[in-house]
Amino acid sequence: MTGIIKVDDIKDAGGNSIISSNGSGTFTYTFNAGSIAQAALAADIINGSKLADNAVDSEHYTDGSIDNAHIADDAIDSEHYAAGSIDTAHIAADQIVASLIADDAIDSEHYTD
Repeated sequence: MTGIIKVDDIKDAGGNSIISSNGSGTFTYTFNAGSIAQAALAADIINGSKLADNAVDSEHYTDGSIDNAHIADDAIDSEHYAAGSIDTAHIAADQIVASLIADDAIDSEHYTD
């Protein structure tokens, strides 16, 4: 025995639509908030179009996930450096020129005969 049930909308006891049809064979299921467990979501199923503006903040970044390819040119300036974070190994040769040396900063202990 076969039967056909035709409906446009199925509602829960509160009158809320939970399954609805567009009349062309496509059904839409409306989930209650919090009813989908994280484990039920496939990897990479949530993309940028499904995230609210400003929903992702630094607390959500994985350590090391922001690399050089994701930092715009000139986005990091001296205000972003931690005090003492630039050591001599990171200063290229010939970068300290006369115009960058304070008056009376070099004494005989700093130059050779």
